Amino acid sequence: MAYQHGAIDLNMTDLIYTITFTTPFSSPPEIIIPVVQNTSGDPSVMDIRATVINTPTGSSCQVILSSVPDTNNYDLVWIAGSLTAVFEAISQGQKISEAPPVDGALADADKLVVLRYGPYIRTQLIDWGDMRTYFPNAASIPAAPTTAGEAGQVALPSGGSPWLFAHNGTQWVRIPVDASSAWTGQNVLTKFREGVTALSNGQQAHAISFSPAFDIGDVPNGTYLAIKCQIENVADNPVSLLHGMVTAKSRTGFTFTTNAPTDSANFKLVWDARLRTDL
Repeated sequence: MAYQHGAIDLNMTDLIYTITFTTPFSSPPEIIIPVVQNTSGDPSVMDIRATVINTPTGSSCQVILSSVPDTNNYDLVWIAGSLTAVFEAISQGQKISEAPPVDGALADADKLVVLRYGPYIRTQLIDWGDMRTYFPNAASIPAAPTTAGEAGQVALPSGGSPWLFAHNGTQWVRIPVDASSAWTGQNVLTKFREGVTALSNGQQAHAISFSPAFDIGDVPNGTYLAIKCQIENVADNPVSLLHGMVTAKSRTGFTFTTNAPTDSANFKLVWDARLRTDL
C-alpha cells in the first residue's frame, strides 16, 4: 500500500462528500487526511474542518464538513494510504495537492534515507560520508563487556587501536580491526579466543581450555583453528629457557607441550586462537 491523493470541488449546499480512490486499495487505508482549502483570494475565509466518518473501504470513504462553504472557491484536498508513505510525502514539504503520483517514493542512489521522529515525523536524506556524525566515538571505551548503551552504537578509539567496539543490542563487544597497509585476508568477524594462562610447575604438557568453547558450527570443514603462543617469565632471574608447541587442539581447547618440565610457578603462556579459512 503506497498512497493516493486528489481534490474535490465543494459547493455551497452539501456537508458530506465521498472520496473515491482512483485505484482501489487492497484494504482500507491506514490513514486518510482531508483538508479544506481556499486559495482564491476571497476577502474573508471560513475555518472549515473536514472529518472522515463511517468506516472507510479500500475503494472510498466519506467526509463531513464542519460548515457549508459560503462561496464556491473551496476545495477538499486529501491524501490516503499507508502511514509510512503518507508521512514520507508530507515530510518533504510538499503541498498535498502537489504530491507525487501514486506509488511515488523518496529515493536517491547517493544518499541514505533516515526517518526522524522529533518534533514531527519526517524523512531526511543523508550523505554516506556524513554517517560518521551519527556514530561518534563513545565518551569512554568499555573496559569490559557491559549492557549499557543501545544496539548499533559503535566506537573506534583513536591512536591506532586494534579494536572496533560495537553494541549488539545485548552488550558491548569488541572486534579485531585489520589496519595493515595491505589487506591480509583476515575476516573482521572472525571468532577468536585469547588469554594468559599460568603454567603449572613441574609439568611438560599443559591443557588450556577455551572459555567459552567454540560452537560446533563455528568449526566446519575447511576452517582452520590457528593458535599462537608465547612463553613468558619476567619474575625469575636466572630463568630456564623453554620452548614448546601445540600438540593437540579442538573446539574446546588445546595442549601446549614444552621441551622440558617447568621449574618455577612463574611461567605464563600468552595465547591467541582464531578461526581461519584462508590457510
